[in-house]
Amino acid sequence: MEKKIAIQGYEGSFHQVAAQLFFGKNVEVITCDTFREVMKIASNKKESDGGLMAIENSIAGSILPNYNLLQKSNLKSCW
Repeated sequence: MEKKIAIQGYEGSFHQVAAQLFFGKNVEVITCDTFREVMKIASNKKESDGGLMAIENSIAGSILPNYNLLQKSNLKSCW
């Protein structure tokens, strides 16, 4: 069964590549404009099977707002 995963960005982005590497080539991505939207869709089991978002960036370092989004959600993180 194909997983539906929310990502920030568009098809062809790094987030899509990361989703394919983690969930398999047949993953269906739900593209979102913001990380907050990713969290909203990932939290809704009727809309998706989860979400994928960066919490670290090689240029900027930690993405602190994303840590805050995770802390306020009912989602579990894995890596």
